Amino acid sequence: MRHLFLIALLLLAAVLIADEVPLIDPAAPAAEWKFDNGQEFPGAKGSLTLDPAVVRDGKPSLRLVSDLTGGGNYVQMSREVSQLKLEVESVSFWLKAPKVDRLTMRLIDGGDRCHQISLGFDKPSDDWRLVSFPIQRFFEKRGTAEAVQGIAKYESWGGAKNRPDGWQGTLRNFV
Repeated sequence: MRHLFLIALLLLAAVLIADEVPLIDPAAPAAEWKFDNGQEFPGAKGSLTLDPAVVRDGKPSLRLVSDLTGGGNYVQMSREVSQLKLEVESVSFWLKAPKVDRLTMRLIDGGDRCHQISLGFDKPSDDWRLVSFPIQRFFEKRGTAEAVQGIAKYESWGGAKNRPDGWQGTLRNFV
């Protein structure tokens, strides 16, 4: 049986210009996070739990477990953040994902547009790594010589049809 373990320490997950906004509450770390097994591709199994055995700098972490041996394409963890009304400059988080050289995240903006970004890593690592994605810079420099490096793939969909592609206001959901 093949399992994929991702342990995410989402302490610095949303950053407003100079203010860090933690997306994991140390008092109830898994409280606002949801698991999804990508049911449009049947067969994926998994779970999202607090992992008290794995901490970084004394802070809690969440463990995302994936079993794709029965089919499916992915599992995911997400958190709705629209109530925070975050004008986000970047997202950052600590990740421990053995044998993983690529991570896909979805950011849903204020216009309900889903931005799916696959980040490529130089090499797999069993250690903690800081993953940082500069949202504003990505959209400002996309397609230029100064574009954000390490993007393996970008896709977007949804939102108002009369809006241009690009970031629309606040962060609504972090996946």
